[in-house]
Amino acid sequence: MYKETILIVGPDSSGKSSSLLDIADKHPGSKVFMIDLENKLGKLLDGLFPDLEIEVEGCLNWDQLADSFNKAKQVLKAGDWLMIDGLDKAWDLVQADYEMKVNGITLSNRVEELRLGQSSPGIDKWGWCKTKHNKDFLDVATGRAPFHVAATAWAHPVGVEGIGLDKDITVQETTAMWQQAGFKPGGEKRNTQRFDTVFALNLKMAPVSYQIATMKDKVRPYLGNNKSSLWTKFDIEEGLWNTYVDACEEVKASGGRVILPA
Repeated sequence: MYKETILIVGPDSSGKSSSLLDIADKHPGSKVFMIDLENKLGKLLDGLFPDLEIEVEGCLNWDQLADSFNKAKQVLKAGDWLMIDGLDKAWDLVQADYEMKVNGITLSNRVEELRLGQSSPGIDKWGWCKTKHNKDFLDVATGRAPFHVAATAWAHPVGVEGIGLDKDITVQETTAMWQQAGFKPGGEKRNTQRFDTVFALNLKMAPVSYQIATMKDKVRPYLGNNKSSLWTKFDIEEGLWNTYVDACEEVKASGGRVILPA
């Protein structure tokens, strides 16, 4: 069995959280551990998947997130799923953790200091944040941990003018890729590079239409990304997972080389 690492990116109400629950529902033989950074999965569970039994832990700060991740590592094995709803918020939590533990102030107060041109002594902030967020958490989850990982990230608008703002050429290239969708993932800049499969979800109004596109994948067909439009219509009731698996099976049946999803 191949390890799945899936990131679902989109603006508000585009179906990200419900897609996580849909994946869990389609894997009844797997244990699912959910880290909820959005504080809304309980409502979705009761409303959309009342019979789905998964372990959900809400996290309001970095220590709670670290504790939940350590617990997940103890209970999940190969074939199980770690799901993280609101992964973009993890980067905010680790920065707030630094400010409180090193500088003894809240992150909002630190931002105010910077605006006023003041500074606070302390150890290297980015070394602290990247070690906790990347080395101790996400790189372990998407890398050497044996279980599957599926996560969501909120998206914010990006225009052509925003592509060249970062000095990192890799980040510039990633931003340029997301520019075609009109938005990019929030959170740590290299999150999309840690996942093998990255979906973009979108919501159009009047009439309501859910849309999906594959932004990144390996040995699998892309949803959307055709010459006429980036997007493919997405039936929220059928679910993201059925849409994805059906596309993979169709290509494989026609003789294409496809690794079917777990």
